[in-house]
Amino acid sequence: MNGTGVEITAGLGGFLAVFFLACVVILLGFDLNKRLRRLNHQEELRLEEERLNQERRAREAGEGDTGAPGEGPTAEGPVGEGPTVDGPVGEVRGGDDGRAGDRPSS
Repeated sequence: MNGTGVEITAGLGGFLAVFFLACVVILLGFDLNKRLRRLNHQEELRLEEERLNQERRAREAGEGDTGAPGEGPTAEGPVGEGPTVDGPVGEVRGGDDGRAGDRPSS
């Protein structure tokens, strides 16, 4: 109580407002979690499809190769020069993944 003897509180309205805001924040957190899981899953599927396409292209290029070993477009450079996936999903380091949109145009 204060000096006048009147009690000042937020009352039922304040409680309901805080409760409503807490429920909204919790629901937004669940929605964000669902969206992030879906995004990660889609990225994993995209990477798997990309890997399968690269393997298929390498197989097709290997079948059509009639030159000597180490010659032609199917020759691979030293170990470690190709793209490697390290860290978070989708982070490609080194090498060229063949997407022209990643390079600045000159």
